[in-house]
Amino acid sequence: LGASASVQVFADDKELEHRQLFTLCVLVAELIINSCKHAFREPVEGAIAIRLTERNGSCQLEYSDNGPGLPDDFSFDGPSLGGRVM
Repeated sequence: LGASASVQVFADDKELEHRQLFTLCVLVAELIINSCKHAFREPVEGAIAIRLTERNGSCQLEYSDNGPGLPDDFSFDGPSLGGRVM
C-alpha cells in the first residue's frame, strides 16, 4: 500500500467468543487497510489508535487515525460495501 503507520492498541481484559473475535479481526483489518489506502496518502508517518472497552456488558470499539478525515460530501449510504459496513 506504500504507507507506514504506528498502531497503538488499548484493550480491557475481556474474553470473546470465537465468532466475536473473528468479526472483530475482520473489521479492524478493514479499518487499517482503509487508513493505509485513503488516510496516509502523503509521505507522513501514520498513527492508528484502537481501543476496545467493555461497557454495560457489551464491547465498544473505537478506531482513529491521523489522516485528513472524510470529505464533506462523503456518505455511508453510497455504493461502497466498506462504507455500508462501517
